[in-house]
Amino acid sequence: MTTSKAILIGWLLIIIPIVGLVVLSTLIAMNYGMRSQFGILIGAVIGWVYWSIMVNKWIKWSLKKGVDKEALQKYGQWFLLLWPNQLK
Repeated sequence: MTTSKAILIGWLLIIIPIVGLVVLSTLIAMNYGMRSQFGILIGAVIGWVYWSIMVNKWIKWSLKKGVDKEALQKYGQWFLLLWPNQLK
């Protein structure tokens, strides 16, 4: 598998659901008369937990599929999926 395909799958499985969680929690908070900042905070916390679980699964899956570790780190960091030196 290519690195670009792994990055695309990472975005589809990690980043897009997190954005959805933040938007959904904001809309729910506003629907119940709360401030939108509260919904953003709740969505960010849930999103952070989701990211920490899913990014590790995605890394293992990508490496198992033969993606180069250094390329995955470089582009994963560039596309906001990984922290600096997360795979080292």
